[in-house]
Amino acid sequence: LLNIGVLVPVNKKKIRFTSCIILRVCLQAVWPRPENRLSEGVLRTPIDLIKYGLQHVTPRTIACELVKNKDGPAEASFQAALYAAFNGLLPTGMMCLFEVKAKSQDKLDLLVIKHNEKWAGYELKFNKISRADFNGPVTQAGKYAEHFRINIHLPDTSSTPVFPDTAANIIVVNVKCNKDCSQFNIDSSNSNGPKNEFINNLLSNSK
Repeated sequence: LLNIGVLVPVNKKKIRFTSCIILRVCLQAVWPRPENRLSEGVLRTPIDLIKYGLQHVTPRTIACELVKNKDGPAEASFQAALYAAFNGLLPTGMMCLFEVKAKSQDKLDLLVIKHNEKWAGYELKFNKISRADFNGPVTQAGKYAEHFRINIHLPDTSSTPVFPDTAANIIVVNVKCNKDCSQFNIDSSNSNGPKNEFINNLLSNSK
């Protein structure tokens, strides 16, 4: 992969994909994804998409000890798993983009497009255990919300939900999961969002 330009060395111990485009192509080619798309009327809100995505992520891609952090799933693994699940689920006319360019060097984790219009943005920020931990992510999310002119959702996996004061266009979504990532509980800072809602992964038997 290094010889053909798919990967490039960062230093003696680290390599990376040459570009996000190549990374997306690799994810689309090899990452497990759902085969049955949702109907457009099912997705009322961006949080609905998170719920369906959690049902259809392949647990082994985020629960394997080789990719997990000490306290749970790693952001990068979860981002890739949601990206694959979203693109397998989204109705015709919608798609999920990966590492989307904003201002300067900033890149939004996931951006969902609906009929060429920006529909939802997601920036994963895991293991934020205090309000102070959210200061940087909330500020960054505000920049994304202004740049893309959409609401930005901040999924977090802390065992105890923390919901800092945010602008209306910044929504914190707490996603707790069990050890093997087969069950989730989702909570939201949005007053109209889910409150401690249980979600069972539909692919847990295939992990």
